[in-house]
Amino acid sequence: MLAERERRFAGQAAHEMRTPLAALRLELEEALIHRDTADPFAALTEMLRSVERLEHTVIALLWLLQRDASGQTRGQHRGLENREPGSTGL
Repeated sequence: MLAERERRFAGQAAHEMRTPLAALRLELEEALIHRDTADPFAALTEMLRSVERLEHTVIALLWLLQRDASGQTRGQHRGLENREPGSTGL
């Protein structure tokens, strides 16, 4: 049962991280392809947003792992919604 839960978690984690990574890759490729016409500030801003989304996903996954390891429930742990943007809280 635990092994199945771990496999499901790993699959979900991979899926959750794949989307922001794909978006970041696309933004980087677009910035390189259109570097003469693209606004570098806008491109960097979008890339930073993608990194922040990925960072939030990783923080959420780590929070779930810590919660499961300690047996805490959501009410016993400080929620992600109360954290400062960009803060790992770890």
